[in-house]
Amino acid sequence: MDANSLLDTVELSETLSTAAQTLLENPSRATFTVQDGSDWIRDHEGSLYDFIFADTWPGKFSELEETLALLAPGGIYFIDDLLPQPNWPQGHQEKVTALRTTLGSHPNLLCTSLDWATGLMICVSPGEES
Repeated sequence: MDANSLLDTVELSETLSTAAQTLLENPSRATFTVQDGSDWIRDHEGSLYDFIFADTWPGKFSELEETLALLAPGGIYFIDDLLPQPNWPQGHQEKVTALRTTLGSHPNLLCTSLDWATGLMICVSPGEES
C-alpha cells in the first residue's frame, strides 16, 4: 500500500481479524470488520474500490456481480484457489470452471489466469482511473 491507501478487510472470525490487526505496522489506515462477507458486500453497495481480493465464497462464488459493481474503473479484482485441491468437496470443480468462464467472458473485465500456487486470476475493469 502506498502512503495514501486505505484497507478495508472483512473476516467472519473475530480471532482471525484480531490476528491480522497485529501484523500491520500502521493499523490506523485499515478498517477491520467482523461480519459475514455477503452482508458486507450488500452494505457497501455504491462504494468503489481500486483493489478487491475475494478470498472466499462471498465475492467469488456468491455476490459476484454485486462485488464487481464495487470495482472502480481501472480497478483490479483478484482471486485465488482456482486449481484443484484435495480438500475440495464433490462438485466444487464445476463451480470453479463456471467462475473462470464467467469472469473470462465478462463484458466489463479483462482477465488472465495464472496456473501458479493455488491458481490465480487477475481481472481489470477497463477505464480511466478515478
